[in-house]
Amino acid sequence: MKVRALRRIASIVFAVGVVVAGLGLGIFVGCQSTGESFSARTPSGEHRAEATQTISTVLYLPLIMSAVAPEASATPTATATPVPPTPTATSTPTAPPTATVTPTPTVWVQSFGVHTFNTSDTAKAKANSAGVRFLAGTWLSWSSVEPSNRDLTNNPMSGNWGLGGTIRNLQNAGFTPIVTIASSPSWALPTKSSGCDFANAFMGEFAEFMWAAAERYDGDGDYDGDGDADGPAEPEVPYWELYNEADFDPTNTVQPYDHGGCWGNRGADYGELLRRAYLAVTQANPRAKVVFSGIAYDRFTPETQPPGYLSPNWDGPFNYNFVADVFNYLGTNYGGEAGYPFVHVLNVHVYNDFRPYWNGATKPYDQEMLGKVRKLQARLSGLGVPALPIMVTEVGIPSEPSDSWTNRSEELQAVYVAQTLVRGEVLGLVANQWFTLVDFQHELGYKYGLLKNDVGLTEKLGYTAYRVTTQELDGWRYDQQVTWSNTSVEGHRFSKVGGKKIVVWTDTGERLGKKGTNPVTANITFNASYFPGVTWTGKLRVTDKLGGVTTVGSAGSQNVSVTVTQSPVFVEVAP
Repeated sequence: MKVRALRRIASIVFAVGVVVAGLGLGIFVGCQSTGESFSARTPSGEHRAEATQTISTVLYLPLIMSAVAPEASATPTATATPVPPTPTATSTPTAPPTATVTPTPTVWVQSFGVHTFNTSDTAKAKANSAGVRFLAGTWLSWSSVEPSNRDLTNNPMSGNWGLGGTIRNLQNAGFTPIVTIASSPSWALPTKSSGCDFANAFMGEFAEFMWAAAERYDGDGDYDGDGDADGPAEPEVPYWELYNEADFDPTNTVQPYDHGGCWGNRGADYGELLRRAYLAVTQANPRAKVVFSGIAYDRFTPETQPPGYLSPNWDGPFNYNFVADVFNYLGTNYGGEAGYPFVHVLNVHVYNDFRPYWNGATKPYDQEMLGKVRKLQARLSGLGVPALPIMVTEVGIPSEPSDSWTNRSEELQAVYVAQTLVRGEVLGLVANQWFTLVDFQHELGYKYGLLKNDVGLTEKLGYTAYRVTTQELDGWRYDQQVTWSNTSVEGHRFSKVGGKKIVVWTDTGERLGKKGTNPVTANITFNASYFPGVTWTGKLRVTDKLGGVTTVGSAGSQNVSVTVTQSPVFVEVAP
C-alpha cells in the first residue's frame, strides 16, 4: 500500500529547520563535491597576536559564498506546520531530563579522516594510501535542491538532486563520507540572512527536505518511501551533519561574516531544528546518523566568554552559551520523549592556537584536544545530556607562513599530525578529520594541506606523518596513558593480541611553534612494566613519525633509555 497519505501527516510531525554548513573556525572555502559551487573559507584557528595585539573586527577578508546567494524566486506562503513556542534559553536546565541514550556503534572503526575540497582521482588515491577512512567536505545544498518551495512529501523526485555520483565515487574509493547540509533557499530566509539560517516558519519545509534526502540516499532505489523502486539505487549516506559552526552569533560585534551557520544567539531554535531533523532522518533511514553542527567552540564573544578565557586577543563571533541553550531547550521540552537528545554524534572543531584554555590542570593529563573534548563532555553531562559519540570534523595547523608570533613549517605540521591522530584514538572519536588534505587558496597564504596544490599533489612531511601514524596504529586499540616523573612527557599505550605499543612525545603546554617557547627534550626509561604481557628482551624498536626505525638497548638489559622530543615516536619491544 502506498504511504503518501500517511506521509502528509508525518510531514507535520517531522517538521524541521534549515541547516547551513560551512567549514572551519573561519571563512569558508569552496567545494564542488556535489557539483554545486561553494566559496572557500579558512578556519579561524591560526594564531593572531599576543597580549600586546588586539583582534581586528575583520580578521579575514570574507569570501563570497556562491551557493548561498539568494535565488530570484517568489516568496511562497509558509506551510502551516505548528512550531512549539520557543522558551527563553538558559544555561541551567529546569530539571535533569530523562535521557534516552543513543546506542554507540558496535563495529570498531578507527577515526582517521581528512577534510578535502579536492576529490580528484589523484587526491583520492593519495588519501587511500595514507590510511584515510573518513572524508568530510561533501555538501548538499538545500537551496540547490529546492530553489522554489516544492512538495517533497508527495513528489520527492521534484527536487534537484545530484549527490549520488559523488557519494558513490567516494565509497568506491574506500571512504566513508560525511555530508554537510548547507545553504537555505531564498524563500525560507529571515531578514538579512546570508543563507546561514532560516525563518522558524519553515521548520516543516526543512524537515520535509531532510526526510526526502535521507529517503533518497538510503541505498534501496525507493526515493519516496512507498515500497516501490523509483530508479537505480542511490548510495547510502551514513552521516548527515546539520550546519557548520552553528554557534556563530550574527549579533556579535567582532566579526560580520558567518562560517556557514548562524544560530549562536538562537540555541533553542537550533534545538528544535535538531529534533525535527533527527525524527525525519530516522523515519526515512533508521541506519543514518544525525551529526551535530561542527561547532567552533572557541573565539567566544566578549559577552559570553567563560571565566579565564583568552580575552581580549581571542575575542570572536561564537556564542559560548549556544550548546547549553540547545540542550536546555530540548531537555526542558522533550526530555522524556523517545529519541532525546535527538542527535547521534556530537561534533567540535579543534585548533592548536587555543589550547592554553583547554589544557588539563595537571600535566601531562588532558592536554590540547583531549582537554577540549573532555571539558565539553563534562559540560554536557552537567546539563543532563547522555554520553554521546564525538567526531572532530576540523583540526589542523598550516605548514606556512610564519609570522611575528608563530613559527610554521612542514616539520611542525608533521609533528601535529601525529599528535592529533594519536589523541583522536585516545578519545575514541568516531572520525578525526585533518583540515585539509590539499592546500587551497587562502587570502593570507596559509597552507593547511597535507598535499601541495600542484599538478602532482606533492606530498608534504605532514602527509608522510599521517601515513606512518595510521600504519603504526592500524588495528591497535587504545589501552591507557603512561607517565614518567617528567610531566612534560605525554605517552599513550595501545594494545592488540600479543602486543603493546607506546606513542610518546614531549609537550610544553603551548601551541606548536610559539616564538619564545623552546621545545622540550627528555630522556626517559622503559622497562618490562611498561609492556605488560609482552616478553621483555632488553631491546626496543623505535619508529619516528616519518617512518625511520632504530633499535635501542641490548639483550638482557633491565632498563632502556630513549630520548624523546615534541615529535612522536612509536615504541615496541624488539625481538
